[in-house]
Order: sequence, then C-alpha cells, then structure tokens
Amino acid sequence: MELIGFIQVFNLVVIAIGTLLYLCCGSLTFSSSSSSSGAGDAAAVDDKDDDVDIPPLPEKYDVFISFRGEDTRKTFTSHLRAAVLRKKFETYIDYKLKKGDEIGPGLLEAIEKSRLSVIIFSKNYASSTWCLIELVHILKCRKKKGQMVVPIFYNINPSDVRKQKGSYADAFAQLEKRFKDSMGKVREWRKALRTAANLSGFDYSNNKGELKRFKPYTSTGPTLDLSKTWINLRLLNVDSSSLVLRNSPFYYFETYGEYFPNLTLSLPSSLRIPLKSLPPKFSPDNLVELHMPYITRSSVELWNGGQNLVNLKVIDLRYSKRLTALPNLSRSPNIEHIDLSGCESLVKIPPHFKNLDKLTYLDLSDCKSLEYLPEMPGNIEFLCLRGSGIRELSSVWSHEKKFSSLDIGFCEKLKKLPSSSCKLRVSGAFSLAGCYSLGNFWELPRDIGELDLSSTAIEVFPTSSMECLLRLTTLKLKNCKNLASLPTSICKLKSLEVLDLTGCTGFYEFPEILEPMEHLKFLCLEATAVEALTQSAGNLIGLQTLDLGWCKKLKAVPSSIYKLTNLKTLSLIKCTSLESLPELPVEALPQSAGNLIGLQTLDLGWCKKLKAVPSSIYKLTNLKTLSLIKCMSLESLPELPVLSRLQADGCKLLKTVASSRTAITQCWNIYELLPEQLAFYNCRSMGYYDEASSNIMADAQLRIMRVATASSKLKEEEVDYEKFSEPLVTIVCPGYKIPNWFVHQNERASINVKLPPNWFREGFLGFALSVVASDFYVKGGLQFRGKYNFKTEEGESHEINCSFYVPFEDGKNYGSTFYFRHVFVLYKDLEYEEGAKWSAAFYDRVTEVSVHSYELNRFCNVEKCGICLLYAEDAEKLKCDVMSRQEQDEPAASGSGDLEANGSNESEEASGSDDSEGESGSDESVAGPGLTYVFSTTNTI
Repeated sequence: MELIGFIQVFNLVVIAIGTLLYLCCGSLTFSSSSSSSGAGDAAAVDDKDDDVDIPPLPEKYDVFISFRGEDTRKTFTSHLRAAVLRKKFETYIDYKLKKGDEIGPGLLEAIEKSRLSVIIFSKNYASSTWCLIELVHILKCRKKKGQMVVPIFYNINPSDVRKQKGSYADAFAQLEKRFKDSMGKVREWRKALRTAANLSGFDYSNNKGELKRFKPYTSTGPTLDLSKTWINLRLLNVDSSSLVLRNSPFYYFETYGEYFPNLTLSLPSSLRIPLKSLPPKFSPDNLVELHMPYITRSSVELWNGGQNLVNLKVIDLRYSKRLTALPNLSRSPNIEHIDLSGCESLVKIPPHFKNLDKLTYLDLSDCKSLEYLPEMPGNIEFLCLRGSGIRELSSVWSHEKKFSSLDIGFCEKLKKLPSSSCKLRVSGAFSLAGCYSLGNFWELPRDIGELDLSSTAIEVFPTSSMECLLRLTTLKLKNCKNLASLPTSICKLKSLEVLDLTGCTGFYEFPEILEPMEHLKFLCLEATAVEALTQSAGNLIGLQTLDLGWCKKLKAVPSSIYKLTNLKTLSLIKCTSLESLPELPVEALPQSAGNLIGLQTLDLGWCKKLKAVPSSIYKLTNLKTLSLIKCMSLESLPELPVLSRLQADGCKLLKTVASSRTAITQCWNIYELLPEQLAFYNCRSMGYYDEASSNIMADAQLRIMRVATASSKLKEEEVDYEKFSEPLVTIVCPGYKIPNWFVHQNERASINVKLPPNWFREGFLGFALSVVASDFYVKGGLQFRGKYNFKTEEGESHEINCSFYVPFEDGKNYGSTFYFRHVFVLYKDLEYEEGAKWSAAFYDRVTEVSVHSYELNRFCNVEKCGICLLYAEDAEKLKCDVMSRQEQDEPAASGSGDLEANGSNESEEASGSDDSEGESGSDESVAGPGLTYVFSTTNTI
C-alpha cells in the first residue's frame, strides 16, 4: 500500500505540474464561461480572449522545489524530481550545503524565474531558516507575478503547518530564542506557513501510503475544444500543428478529469470514443500519431487504402494480439516510428516497407508468427525482433545498413546466421541472447558497441571478427555452457570495458593476456570451471571488479593480482578449493601507487579451505567491506584496516584476532569511516579461547570513542551530515561478560544509573551500550532497542528509543538459532534519534537514567546489560595512551609470537573480574570524569 500511495502521489503531482504549466503557457484554445481568481487559476482566460494565445512567460525554469534536505532529499524529493525531469520539465533544486541564515541571490533569482514552485512540507521544514526564507520569497512571487504554488505535506499534518503545532511548535520555540531581537521576521515566517498551508495541495501525512485529500486547482474548469484541427497538445510532446489520435482520446484527460471534475471535452463526432477503427470518411491532414494498442477484436481493419495519411509519423499497435495484417502505408512516406510488439498473429510485413525511407524505429518483438522479413529501409536505426518467430536474416544481413540497436534475442527458430559476408554495422547493442539453437557464427556485424551472446550454443568465439570489434565495450557470454575458452587475441579489444562469463560451466581456461587492457573494468568468471589465473592477469590494469565467485575448482590466485591498482571489488565467494591468498610483495608495500591500493570490497565467504588471510592486509587502507562468512578452516585474523563492515559469521575455528589499534588511531577523524559493523556470530572457538574476543572487545572501546568523536566534530564544523553514513558501531562475538570498561553493569536486561553532577557538559559524547544475549533466533540480523529514560529530581522524565541492527549472514533463508551466549557492544549518536531533545535546559536537571535493552522481535534472552558514559577528554586520553604504547611496542613488534602470548595473558586477567564497577585484578585503571578506562598491563588494547 505504501508503494501504491507513493506512485499515486507522484502521478497526481506530476499531472498537476504538467497541467498547470500547460495552462500557464496558454497554448490551448479555451472555451470558458468564467474565470476564477483562486490559488490555482493562474491560467484562467477571459471570454474575450477565447482565440488569443497567451505568450509564454520569460521564465528560466518550469519548477522550483523547496524542501528540507535531511527529511526528504534521498526519498520523496529525489523521486519526485526524477519523475518531473522525465516529463521534460526544467527543474531547479538546490543541493548545496546550507549554512547560516543567509540565502544567496542566485537562489532567489531561481525562484523568481520559475513558473511553478513545489513546497515539500516535512517534519523539520520549519527548523531551517533557509527553507522559511525560500517560502516567503515564493509567496511574494505568487502575489506579484501570479506564480503558481503547489504545497505537498509529506508525513506532516497540514494542520500542524497551518497552526505551527508539533515539530513546528518546537522549531519556532528555538527560532524565537535565536531571533529574539528580530521577532518581526519570525512573525513573517508564521504568516507564510499559514498562507501556504491553506493553498491547494497534496496531503501525504496519514502514514498509510495513501493520498488523503486533494483540492482541485480550478473552481470553474475550462472546456477543451478539440473540434478544431489546429491544436497544440504540448504535454504529449507534439508540435503546434499536429493532432494525436489515441484509441481512447481520454488517455490523458481521463486522468485530469478525476481530479479536475469540471474539465470537459468537446469532440467532433468522428473522434468520439470508443474508437475501434478510423471512419471511412475520416481524412485528417494533420494526423501525426496513431495510438491504438491492445486491440482485441477478432478481425481488425484500421483503414482502407484510399486514405491519405501523409503526415502520419507514429503508429502504436502493440499487443494487438489478433492483428494479422498491416494497412497499406505506401501513401504515408513520413512514418518514423512503428511499434508492433506483442502482435502474436501478425504473419507478414508488407514489401513496401523498404520504401519507407524515413522509418528509423521498428519493434517486432514477440511477433511469434512472423518468420521472415522483407528488405528493410536504408535509414532504419532500431530493429527489435526479440522473441519473434524469425528463422533467417538474409534480408537484413547482406545489406549495408547502420543500426544503433539490433536485438534478435530469444528467437528460438533461428539456428544459424547467414554465411555470406556481413555488411551490417551496429554502432550500439547487438543481441543474440537466448537463441539456444544458435551455435555457429561467421562474421559478426562491424562497429558493435555491445554484444550479447548469452545462452547460445557457441563453442568458439569467432576470431575472424576481432578486427571488426575494435569499438566493442561490452561482451556478454553468460550461460554459454559449451564455451571452453577465449582466444588470446581478446586483448586486442582495446575498447572492451565489460566481459561477463557468468555460468559458463564448461569454461576452464582463461586466456593469457599478452598486452595491457587499460579499459576493461568488469570481469566476471562466476560459476565457471576456471582452476587458476595466470600471472598475465596483471595486465588487466584497468580492472575495477573481478568476480571469481562460485569457481569451485579455483585453487590459487596469482600474486600479480596485486598489480591491479584500480581494483575496487574482488569476490571469491564459494571458492571452496581456495586455500590461501598470496602475500603482498614486501618490497613494494610502502609505495602508495601499488598493491590493490583502491580495493574496497573483498568477499571470501564460504571459502571453506581458506586457512589464513594475508598479514599484509592492513595495508589496504581503502578496504571497507570484508566478508569471511563460513570460512570453516580460518583460525586467525591479522591486524585489519578500519572497516565499515566485517562479517565473519560461522568461522568456527577462529580463535585469534589481532588488535587493530594502529589503524583505528590513524583514521581518528575520517568522517567517511563513521559506521563500523563487526559480526562474529557463531564463532564457537572464541568461547574456549578468550584471546580473540578479548582483543575484539578491547578494540571496541577505541572504535566507539573514535566514531563518537568524529560525530561530535561533524556537528561542530556544521559539515553536511547527509554526505556521510550514520555514526554507528555494532560489534558482536561469542562471550558471556560485559567488557570491563563498561562502568555500569547489571545482571538483567535493565539498568538504573545515578548520574554524577555536571554529567551533561561540553564534551559529552553520549552512551555506549552492551548486552549479553542467549537463546536467540536470527535471520538477516538482530534488531536491538535501547530505551533510555532520563529523570529529574522533580519527577520530570523524557524517553528516547535507540535501535541497532546487527547484521547476520549464513546463507540460510530460514535463519538460525543460537543457544550459547554472545556479547554485543553498540553505539549510536542519540542526538539524531527521533524524539531526542538534546538541550541543556532539561538535561542539566537530569540526575538518573534507566536503560532497558531488548530485541525488537523478542527472539532472544537478554541476560546482562551495561552502559558507559563517553566524554571527549577521555577519548583523547585513550587515543594518546594507545599511541604512546604503540611507540613503546614498536621495537618488539617483529616478534610475531609475542602478540599471541601476551593476548592470552590479557584474556585471563581481563576475565578474572565480573565487578560491576569495572575493576580488574591486575589491570591498570585510568580514571576520567564519569568513566573508567581499563588498560591491560600485559598487552595493549
């Protein structure tokens, strides 16, 4: 229902925008008894001007969109703008960073030079002075210039906007404080909101995905008089001396009629619906487009041969399934576009088609009874025979023509291509995909841009065509199960960007790449029989994506892969025979120009024989996602770069995870790395060897402090927050204890904490939350909720709900149940949560906070919980202490065994205490205001 409502809103809004702009241009001839001065009557025309065209206004834009970025930029606004642009309306939308209270003159000018303004009222619209200044200026232009205005109420009640209630009341409370010396400006904004909320518009605030109300724009609707031949249907993109005839002339106007009930049509008798064929005496000289799709009658005769349709350019008869023959078009020399797709009974294309020398577009897809083609006209550019009954192509193949697109896909009766020399040129896409019986290829067309031979019976790629394919950018050979290899001359295709061999189960040998291929960006060998890549793969220097997933025979990856400096995604998922990856070349490690420096995603999931990850992986500083799901043989993880997501679910032998403290401190203020999600679900060995979970949870403190600090600086510097991902940390691994650095802990799912005086001061970064859970069912992930309740001594309270999604993957659609304990460490900036009132006026008086933790779907048992107050000064001290320890440890860093040995001692000592105050027997505690950090004396975090 949500999707239906969304589509309904877009349809209505775009229709309204189009109609208003259309009426504004004054290019229709109106017959109207009266006019209105209402909000939407900018296009009303006086009776005296019945035959006068109103000249178009000198505006620069059709539509100006005013919106609150953080509410709707990535949702409603972006979709609406795309829909309006598809209708070819010139749209102005401001994507610039909005700082301060000043609005640029360029933006005000854009409002003035727009025909129509759309105002998207959302929850936080009034909290932006920029939006309010835009609104005032829009209404001034409406009053002075008659500019049209369309308000949309998106997830906000129009009454809240009109009366400034709810979030609008909160916004004006803040505005009155900020502008206490300029209250006239605040009153002007209030008045503008009342005025705009009373205009005709769209209400999408009922949260049911439905349009609740729509006020028509005209109180007295104009009558469109179609009895005249000279008419302009601008919305249909037809020029001013043209008439478009549709099977239902109300195709567009019916839609208008639903929402403009007073709009009527005056049609001549020959054009009244239902229109099943052209009347015998009908001969419109200006008929340009004929749209009569989905004709279902058993016999159809569109017109006799005596009618002179000299201006006809477009014929749309698609999916007229009983249409058996076409009318005589020999007297229609200006036809450019014919759509006959889905005409299943059509058996013949008339020979005179070759004389239609202006025909550029012909769609015969799914014409299953059509087996042969006559010679095609010389100017044809687009020909689609996809799914037709075509048996041979000699009438097309042997003539020198140039297509922009030629689609012969899924022609099951086509068994071979003509053996004669191919004179065709195809500058765009040429598809034979799905021609299952087609196995022998001779010469292919020249100049092909995209070639799709997927699901054909091809055994050998025609090397004779290589010299004709120098402009080829995309080669698809998906599911060509008889194809065993490619020629080494593939490297001659210097323009090739995409090579897709997915599902070629007989393909066992990737060719030697004898020359550098600078433009090849995407190579997919998924589910092929490839056993190895040769060292020559290093010549694929332009590669950005290499997909070797499901190559179950792949045993090794060459070290030359590290020469691919542009590679961003490497997938080795389900390479079940792969045992290891090569180490990065040591001699080249310090050089920033090499060694997969751009790699962002590495997928090693389900590589069941993989025993180790290269220790040099920490050098891949751009790596954001690492998947190690179900790597059953993996026992240890080296130091890793800071990742946005690490998924290591089901690594049952994993017992050693090195600390990543170096990488964490090095990217302390990098905003792009705000989210960190580390998942070690069902890594059972961690429950027996505490070393791995000890390092993970010690690093978690440093990770949370880094993300919380970066989030705080984002707000201080007024950086456009939406450019970056949400400040979030979610970490899970097997364990039965809340980490010791959580000062406040409790044995149940709830905890109540008495807060120290002056706890809510400058430098407060929020709360970290930890829970221990067992007996949980998980499918896709767990949805934890932390319910924070802040209380004052006077009994006043305020509640904030904060949700955390902790992803889980194991390849099972039905999910998994875990009975043993897992510990979760979670952080999110509460200030961005709904309902947060993050102001000193209230929180200075708060003396205690209670937190209740639970899984949203109630599919787990929360046994313990803990919270930790975070402060900027403690974060800085923690970082400095860690960096100092790093410097001290550098001389001893070469001893690989020391880290593991020390890690084991750390885990024993760290796990020796379950004290709720976070004290640890032999550990060193560094106290900060309201928080205690724990450092191991045997090994650092």
